[in-house]
Amino acid sequence: MLLAVDDKISRLYQLCLAGVTNCVLVACTWDEWHHAFGHLNMKSLHYLKTHNIVNGLEVHNRNADLYQCKACLAGKSHVQPFSHKSQRKYTEIGEMTYTDLFGKVDQKGPCGEHYFISFTDAAKAHSCVNFLKTKEANVVLDAIKKYVTFIFTQTGKKVKCFCFDSSKEYINQEVLDWLKLQGINYKITAPKSSAQNGIAECLNRTVIECTHSMLASASLSLFLWPEAVQYEFYLKNICPTHALHDNITPYEAFWNHKSNVSNVEEFGAKVWVLIQNKHINKLQPKAKQHIFVGLGEHSHAYQYYNQETWQILTSQNVTFEKPQTRADRSFQFNQAPPPNVLLLPLLEKEKEYISHPNKLQVDPEMLPTPSTPQVPPLHAYYTS
Repeated sequence: MLLAVDDKISRLYQLCLAGVTNCVLVACTWDEWHHAFGHLNMKSLHYLKTHNIVNGLEVHNRNADLYQCKACLAGKSHVQPFSHKSQRKYTEIGEMTYTDLFGKVDQKGPCGEHYFISFTDAAKAHSCVNFLKTKEANVVLDAIKKYVTFIFTQTGKKVKCFCFDSSKEYINQEVLDWLKLQGINYKITAPKSSAQNGIAECLNRTVIECTHSMLASASLSLFLWPEAVQYEFYLKNICPTHALHDNITPYEAFWNHKSNVSNVEEFGAKVWVLIQNKHINKLQPKAKQHIFVGLGEHSHAYQYYNQETWQILTSQNVTFEKPQTRADRSFQFNQAPPPNVLLLPLLEKEKEYISHPNKLQVDPEMLPTPSTPQVPPLHAYYTS
């Protein structure tokens, strides 16, 4: 059947609608408009209608209930927001402890460490750290036991609850059975919801970022990362935090006295350590340069890194280089030259004395003889 005949314009037929004067607008439901507008959210769709922003948006049965769009549930689902404030305020030590394990660090530490586990008290914001070689259940449980014992011994308080994620180093029969035996409650974060344990997660991130900065600033080997982490936890406890509103540090909140920061130095600073060795030569220097890597955990001493022996040692008899003497300067003691080098200037003086005895006076005892070819004493002198 032939319907129409006309000329083509770019493979299309031109349609004349000059005689059409009226159009009938068919009203649609809200759900139909929702689909027509590409699953636009209903709030914006209502805004278009109520403020007359467009023409032709006729809605049938405006008061009808809206159906739940399954296509939007499948395509627009996202992570639910978390509250920025804790739902409960803790006031006593041990009420809630946030813990998290960090690792594996590829670079092994001085004692074989690959992981560290942090504990933060919710009431005082005081943090502790333990370094681990593995993350097996018994190793993590030992770290938890040490923290529980530490809190009870130092404060007389018992740990009542832990908050940790659902990783297998925490969620295992050995750890959970011990917590139940001790009457300690625990809260587990939902899978893929690390924000529920945000205090521990943010702490570990901040510590690692500062560790990167300290090692890079001092150009130190990465295997010193446990020393940098340990020092950063110490600094974190003596710095202010938004978790405490009494203008005190976590150290003061936990120990009930202010911290003394007079011993705080830059990590990686050059430090001269007194050589306390009975077999040292009397003419050798009394101190040697090493690298500062923190404070002694159980002693009032400084920790330093011996680059020759790759050891972490402690000493109280140290002197830090001043900043103006650090930049691009390396001080080295020159080795003593061989004896024949020291004899040459003296032999030249002897020849000059024989040629011109009136111009030069030499101590006769200082002149070398064939029977005594030795280095002259330091008190040799010449006068003109």
